[in-house]
Order: sequence, then structure tokens, then C-alpha cells
Amino acid sequence: GHEDGRDLGKVRSNGPWTLAAVKRLFLVAPQCPEAFVWPALADRIVALTKQVRDEFSLDPNRIYITGLSMGAFGALAAASAAPGLFAALIGVCGGFTKPLPLDTSLNSMLQLAKVVPKEEDLSDIRELPIWLFHGMKDRTVDPDGSLLLYQALGGKGRGRANLRLTKYEALGHQIWTPAYKTSDLFSWMLRHKKTKLEPKESVKGRVVF
Repeated sequence: GHEDGRDLGKVRSNGPWTLAAVKRLFLVAPQCPEAFVWPALADRIVALTKQVRDEFSLDPNRIYITGLSMGAFGALAAASAAPGLFAALIGVCGGFTKPLPLDTSLNSMLQLAKVVPKEEDLSDIRELPIWLFHGMKDRTVDPDGSLLLYQALGGKGRGRANLRLTKYEALGHQIWTPAYKTSDLFSWMLRHKKTKLEPKESVKGRVVF
């Protein structure tokens, strides 16, 4: 989210941690350093994912990414930076961007929610299964962040198996609790498995945020 990693209590209380389905998963929750936005650190997200995958011998076909608010922007940026790494993506109250410069401000990133994604910028995530969630009364991240991306990726014509959008008409920004409690969210996610592997490469050294 918009938090910068100084409050681990919020990490424990927000997101999918308390759900029974999570016990089947290996979860990693990196913290965004102060004064940065996640899309500016997309390369580090990718490097950390590969490091954990290799160190713990995780199934390379079943690596998933999710994020809420700023983290949703970051998840989409990371997926764009590493086509073929993730099997599915869940974005909660965010918007699309490719990786951004390190000096990008939070406000500059938030403005991207109102921008229609360019066709060429979506080429690396067009086939990625994605489920988006957004509150229609969100005053922090414009709902267009999810709506415009959903339409740009094909909308209903793409089919619910690979692209979904859940709208909360009466809710604002803080929708992550109902979003992550969606009954078939994790079964949908786990149905997706990569069929084409990216070239295997090991990460040298430790990834530092």
C-alpha cells in the first residue's frame, strides 16, 4: 500500500495473511523504503522473487503476485518488467504503470490511474491472468486505475477465466479486506499455472531494499 515499511503491524493486519488458503502458500511481503514508490523498484521486486524462488526451491510454474494501493501499481510494474515470471496477478485499488524512475513521487504515480494504458505498454502482461478490485468511491486512487486497465486488456471479451474486475459501488479506498476474502479468489489464482517457462537465471547476492 502507501505505507513505506515502517509499520510491520499493518503488514500483519492488511492483505491475505489470515485466510485459511494462505497456509498452502509461501508468502513474501517486501517493504517499500521511505521516499520511494513500488513501481520505481520493480527490478528489485523481480530480483527478490527469483532469489526466494531459487533459495527455497519453489515451483517456478506457480509464482503469483498481488498488491494493494501503491503495491498494486508495483505488482503490475514488476509483471511488466519480467514477462513469464508470474502465473497470475491480483491488483487491489491500484492502477497500471510500467517500471518508473527512482525519483518518481507518490503523487506522480497516482496521476497515472487516470491515464489510458497504451497498447504497446500492455504487451508484456496481456496474456497474464489478472483479477482487479476497486471501490467506486475511492478518493485515494482513482477507480479509473482499474477500470481503464480492465478495458484496455479486453474487458468482458477476454473471458472471466483470465481477466476479472470486481467493483464495490459503495466503498472507497480500503477494500482490501473484502477483496482478499472473496470466496473463489485463491481457487481462481491457483488454477493458473505457467506453461512456458522464462529462461532460468540465478540471482547473485542478496536483494536489498
